[in-house]
Amino acid sequence: MTRSDIQAEFDRFIEFPAGSPRMTVTVTSAVLFAEHIARMATSAERRRCAQIADAHASCEGIAQVIAAEIRGQA
Repeated sequence: MTRSDIQAEFDRFIEFPAGSPRMTVTVTSAVLFAEHIARMATSAERRRCAQIADAHASCEGIAQVIAAEIRGQA
C-alpha cells in the first residue's frame, strides 16, 4: 500500500464537519483508521498468498502430468 493509497482511504474513511480545516482527528478515529488499514493490508496479503498457492498447485499438477507422460503413464 502506498502513501497515496493510504491518503485516499483516509479521505474516504474520516468524516470531518463541513467547513472544518481537516487538521485534527481524535485518538479514537486514528486508532479505528489504523485498524481499518491493517485489515485491508492483511486481506490483500491473504489474496496474494492464495494466488501464489494456486499457482504453485497448478504448476505442481502440470509437472506431474509431464512427468507421467515422460514415464509413459499418461
